[in-house]
Amino acid sequence: MAANTGSSRVAIPSFSGKGKLWIGLLVALMAAGIAAWGYQLTTGLIATGMRNVFSWGLYIMMFVLFVGLSAGGLIISSAPKFFHSHRYEGFARLGVLVSLACIIVAGLLILPDIGRPGRIYQFFTSPDFRSPMVWDFGIVLLYGLLNLWYLWLLTRRDLAARGSALALGFKDTEAGRERDRTLMFWTAAVALPTAVALHSVTGWIFATQVGRGDWFSPLVAPVFIAKALVSGLGLLLVVSVLADRYTNFEVDREELTSLGKILGIFLAFHVVYLLAAERLPHAWADHFEFWAIMSNFLIGDSVYFWLWTVVGGAVPLAMLALPTLRKRVSVIFTAS
Repeated sequence: MAANTGSSRVAIPSFSGKGKLWIGLLVALMAAGIAAWGYQLTTGLIATGMRNVFSWGLYIMMFVLFVGLSAGGLIISSAPKFFHSHRYEGFARLGVLVSLACIIVAGLLILPDIGRPGRIYQFFTSPDFRSPMVWDFGIVLLYGLLNLWYLWLLTRRDLAARGSALALGFKDTEAGRERDRTLMFWTAAVALPTAVALHSVTGWIFATQVGRGDWFSPLVAPVFIAKALVSGLGLLLVVSVLADRYTNFEVDREELTSLGKILGIFLAFHVVYLLAAERLPHAWADHFEFWAIMSNFLIGDSVYFWLWTVVGGAVPLAMLALPTLRKRVSVIFTAS
């Protein structure tokens, strides 16, 4: 719910007791995280357990996750605009908002991982363009600004209706709407390749690591894009269902079911096709320790592999493949 002030026409959110409790919990978690980061700054990155052998930890894992969520969300929101389709318009603004939130979190995760956050200005003053991290940092920054611009375009009519100065003089006329449609098309034309570039660069950072033979593959970037589409669309569906349940946001059930079907297609392409395309050629490569790696996956310390394959792949795919199940909001929510 929101209170509306008559003079400024600005919506002021109001929260119930449960809402305030939820916000209090989030603030407490933020405080705990800041305190832990402060401890890390005083003791060094050794506090994270990372060493020369394990140079990446939870920070980079979560960075990759949120970059993928952001890229997938923006691709899903931009594609209909680029192809002049009016389908899924109800999800566009929410998708861009989720994408913006995820890329902000991803950018913030870089700070604790570099150990000396006070030196982050050197990305601008003395960048080493041979480093993939420099390109990743630049893409993340550009991507965040693009998300902010796109969200402003999608909400400018609402801002103008509220009399907000953020509308920057926009008038809700046919000419103004046509101009915004043109801007949205060109923004989508830039957003789609930027989103692909964002997660491709992230994948190439992994693929170029020395001593990580299982990552050295030309399919790493396509696999990362497929992961972004699956995770980004899944998060958008989860947020949409929750927003429909607890806010004034309304979800079109037909479009929700259609997006659930698309999620199933993305999931099948990623889990079945790309996994086979990546693994099978290695089985015939004499220089690649394929069977040693695969046996470790299948019969070694393989709990996480099977957990991802079954819970994150096979079960959701089966749920979304059956039309009778896919029509249920609860099934789409659970599969996502």
